[in-house]
Amino acid sequence: MKIGLVMAFSIVGLMVLSTILAYIDDRLFPGQMMLRHASKGFPGVANGSLYVNLLLLPFVVYLAGLYSHQWSGSYKAAAIIIGMGVAVYAFTQIYQTGLHDDAWAGAGEMHPAGLAAMACAGIAIAALILFYMFSSVDRAHVLMIGILLLFYVPVANHLPLNVLNEAYHFIWCPRIFAEETRPMQILISGVIGVAVLTGAKSLFPEAWWSLAKGLLT
Repeated sequence: MKIGLVMAFSIVGLMVLSTILAYIDDRLFPGQMMLRHASKGFPGVANGSLYVNLLLLPFVVYLAGLYSHQWSGSYKAAAIIIGMGVAVYAFTQIYQTGLHDDAWAGAGEMHPAGLAAMACAGIAIAALILFYMFSSVDRAHVLMIGILLLFYVPVANHLPLNVLNEAYHFIWCPRIFAEETRPMQILISGVIGVAVLTGAKSLFPEAWWSLAKGLLT
């Protein structure tokens, strides 16, 4: 099976597992979380990352995987190590330190569902490293991945939930951007980062690692 499909199915499987673990942990639905854990927080069904990880991220890693024939074993190993390292850092140092409880991590705690989501993030980051750094690509695929990620970042950082909460005032939902500063910071920096990467890779579709080595020799 092609690497892109393996990564895509792995992400879907990990997110299904994360959903099951959130339910077992009483953090999937608002009623569960309010009864068992916290009066305010982010239950799994309200977490935009759940939906974009299931619906968008598999297509992103599949498109990246179209270039897997260009990836050596050492490139893949380096990307996996870096991707998992970044995911661990993001979940433990950023996500886990959020003010409110969350199905994955928050209020100083990491939950079982968060470990599966963290592995999913590591796979996605590794795929993007391989795509941008070690692949000579078609500009059409650069734009497709860029568009998908531009949808991904706002949804994953609670922008739709914030809009709905401001309209309907869910009793279980904190005022996201008023009480939690990091989602907005990550949203803005994420959108800018995606735009920069998309523009740069469109201008220089060659493997950036090869370009860098060429400049140094």
